[in-house]
Amino acid sequence: MAGSASLLRDALTVLRRKLRAEGADLDETDLRSICAMPGKPRKYLEQAFDRIEPIDTTGLAPGLEVLVVPHVCATAQARTA
Repeated sequence: MAGSASLLRDALTVLRRKLRAEGADLDETDLRSICAMPGKPRKYLEQAFDRIEPIDTTGLAPGLEVLVVPHVCATAQARTA
């Protein structure tokens, strides 16, 4: 696993450590990466995300990324190119 797939895993590891350092009582299942997409995901996506969720719509931007940390923050970014 290389590139952005490994960056996602690394980012989640750093985020978990920082939240624990700030006193958050986290279980490993409290912070998961989930990919929602139509169709069958490519192998690198299956390796990058903790869970793949199929969706029925293709009306979302193909490069939509959402980060939600409950009780902390939420952000979204859509790439168009």
